[in-house]
Amino acid sequence: MTVALDALAVMGGNIIEDEGRWRISSHNEGDNFGVTGDNLRVFAAVQLHRQNHSCPIIASGGVGQNRRIAHAPTVAQVIKDKLIELGVPPSLILLETDSNNTFGQLYNIKRLVDRNNFHSLGIVSNFWHLPRIFSLIVMAPGTLRQFLDKVVFFPAEDVLIKSNQAAWTDLITTNYQGEAFKQRLAMESNGIADIMMGRYRFTF
Repeated sequence: MTVALDALAVMGGNIIEDEGRWRISSHNEGDNFGVTGDNLRVFAAVQLHRQNHSCPIIASGGVGQNRRIAHAPTVAQVIKDKLIELGVPPSLILLETDSNNTFGQLYNIKRLVDRNNFHSLGIVSNFWHLPRIFSLIVMAPGTLRQFLDKVVFFPAEDVLIKSNQAAWTDLITTNYQGEAFKQRLAMESNGIADIMMGRYRFTF
């Protein structure tokens, strides 16, 4: 870990039911809005955790886009299962399961940070997601903006490429060249514009 942190938070994203088992969407899959590569966030969090084995990880995300599927697990639980599979001790994983969007995740992550008296937090997400996260923190009503004093942002792609350039560079580069990813970038750009212009509804 490049800086000493009290905790890490993995931003939740899309999960997929695959032959009866739920998993995080992989590098070339996405949700209703384009390619996401959400599993990169989990791999990056594990890489950062290996540099500080005592650092807790907050796995974030409620049922989100799967809220109409009665048997769907929370995104946070699926992330936790993958973190454990990749070697993170269960005792170091905190769950945030009440949110259904990025703002809700940030709001509830901040509550966990305050409750546990964490003075610093690394937020791990894809590089295309972090600008919207920053915009939400800056523009949200209430005390969320104070969160910036505690937060360090980690683009998952950068973390992985720095950890193993040969393994990750081609995969990530190829993943982010298609039309589906261009759709994702356009959606993110529009979302940031809505936030900054006051058109975004801050709901959970």
